[in-house]
Amino acid sequence: MLDRLVDWTRDRKARQYLVSLIAFELNKVKNNLDRASAREYPYLYYDAYDSAVASGKLNLLTSEQVIKIVSVYLKIRSSNYRVVRARIAKEAFERDKNSTTETEYHLRDNEYNSTKQETSKMIAALLAEPWLSRHA
Repeated sequence: MLDRLVDWTRDRKARQYLVSLIAFELNKVKNNLDRASAREYPYLYYDAYDSAVASGKLNLLTSEQVIKIVSVYLKIRSSNYRVVRARIAKEAFERDKNSTTETEYHLRDNEYNSTKQETSKMIAALLAEPWLSRHA
């Protein structure tokens, strides 16, 4: 029984630490998104999430919590993909200013800005969750 209590206490502390790290990282990502000006494409980091996945610590959370966290981080990864595409299009347009590269640049910029807004909203909604807002 004492072993179970020790395990429960250790898992509870690990869960609190994990949730705190995720909340901190999501706040940082949201701030980077909100502060980025037009035509600025910040790369978004998700090291705490990757670490939690690699260590298997996500199993300390409920299935519902994991699903919500995973969906937000998928959106963050999508935003990073859009960042790379927008940066490439911007560089191509700056090298060779013609209507084709300009069209591509504006298309990629609009895609990124749309994804950026969606990502910021998803992060805000997740950070408002009671189990995460205590740590944010």
